[in-house]
Amino acid sequence: MGTVRASIVDDVTHRRIEARVHALSSRGQFVAPPDAILKVGGGPPFFYADGSFKLEFPLGDAQFALERGTEYRALTRTVAIPRAGTVEVELRLQRWIDLRVDGWHAGNTGLGGRALRA
Repeated sequence: MGTVRASIVDDVTHRRIEARVHALSSRGQFVAPPDAILKVGGGPPFFYADGSFKLEFPLGDAQFALERGTEYRALTRTVAIPRAGTVEVELRLQRWIDLRVDGWHAGNTGLGGRALRA
């Protein structure tokens, strides 16, 4: 088994940021840290990461899909997993818009998920 030690960072500020992560082993199995908060049910499963995570995978290519709300572009990444040892990965999420700077704030689902202008 190989290990992936990943950090999730904002591409501009280089600060660690939270994201939701969908991780698949080379065998197509969902992988998550044992203490992670999981989303299961409709759609693909994912776990919430606080800016970093560590996972063990079998040899082969692991697939990662990360999301962080509507202001960031989704990221997909393939990582080659060695037979043994650790791979350090920095996953950089790119913001495509900064709504707060323009006076917008996210609306809750009771408002249809719309952005609201202050």
